[in-house]
Amino acid sequence: PPRGPRSPLSASAANYDEMAGLVVVRPLGSEAEAVDSCFVESLKTTLCSEVGAGVDEKIQAVWKKGMMAAQQYQLAQDRERLALEQAVATFRRSQESLQAENDSLKQAVASVSAQLGLLTDALLTEAAAAAAAAMAW
Repeated sequence: PPRGPRSPLSASAANYDEMAGLVVVRPLGSEAEAVDSCFVESLKTTLCSEVGAGVDEKIQAVWKKGMMAAQQYQLAQDRERLALEQAVATFRRSQESLQAENDSLKQAVASVSAQLGLLTDALLTEAAAAAAAAMAW
């Protein structure tokens, strides 16, 4: 890694490292431990924040994807429900039409049956009269 220029104040004691594009000067001794501890905490906080932000972004992306899938599913269900409602309406109209035709046919059969009854009565009456007339001869 590239090394930065040495500080004129602590050129022989300074240690230079490059991390994430930043040049960090680490002094030696107890001061170094305090700086290292502070740096580690700062780095830890920064990393946790960045990781947390990345996780939040991923969660939001998954949530949006799930919402879109749910909306598409709901639209598909709505289309299917509408198609079924239309089919039921068509079947009901057909049923009503068939019921009306059935009622009409029942009336026609009843009318024909009544006419056959009258015709049968007339024929029986005529046959009885003819038989009586034939006996009277």
